[in-house]
Amino acid sequence: MNNAVVPSQTWFRRVISLIGIAAIGWDTFARFSRGSIPLWVLVCVLVAEVAWICFAVVPSRYTRVGTVLLGLMIVGGGIVSTSTDAVGVVPVLVALLWLGRDQNRPLWLSLVFGFVGMIIVLIGDLILPIASLGLLSIEAGLVVAFFGGFSRRQFLVAEARSRELVEEQARADVLDARQQLAHDIHDVLAHSLGGLVIQLDAVDALLEAGDTKAAAARVRDSRALAAEGLSEARRAVAALGEPPASSRVTGDEFVASLRDLLAVH
Repeated sequence: MNNAVVPSQTWFRRVISLIGIAAIGWDTFARFSRGSIPLWVLVCVLVAEVAWICFAVVPSRYTRVGTVLLGLMIVGGGIVSTSTDAVGVVPVLVALLWLGRDQNRPLWLSLVFGFVGMIIVLIGDLILPIASLGLLSIEAGLVVAFFGGFSRRQFLVAEARSRELVEEQARADVLDARQQLAHDIHDVLAHSLGGLVIQLDAVDALLEAGDTKAAAARVRDSRALAAEGLSEARRAVAALGEPPASSRVTGDEFVASLRDLLAVH
């Protein structure tokens, strides 16, 4: 299913991502400069942030590349979640939210990545442990991120189906209108041709009786009837075309249409 994003929304998302990346990077460098975290933690955070930056700028059509970048965000951020007091878990949450909402990727992929992320967080806690409540909070955040992405996916699917229903209803209305116009054309032609047959039968009878003047008058009436039917058919066929670009009608156009209508009837 198509997952188009409005350009303004894309740039807004990128700006928000860059702000988050800058905040996490600043906090991590501050911790490293104070000696609160070792070098490997800084490297993992940088890996997660670089993957986040690349994911924000890589076009969405490169699904496989995006999936690899999301995996790096989960691995790099998950392993340092406990050692950075949950700051490093932000890239993991972003990745799970995106995996859950992205209709170009199967939902089971989000489940697998979420489970892997929880395992990596546990491994990181074994290396640099934190309080049990903090660990539970991080794991709960991953679960919330997954369900948040899933909820967004459901909303997008419902929105797409709603648009499809509206389009189908519009097509059905157009088809009904065309069928009605076709029925009107049929009625016009049936009426005109039926009257024309009657007139021609009268002409034939008058010619047999030798009344040429009356026959000529009937022929003129037949011609007028045929012209009337042809005009009505043309009006109905014109109505099958596209509507005019503007619904405003000038006075001259109204007078001309009224004269045509009077001439027909």
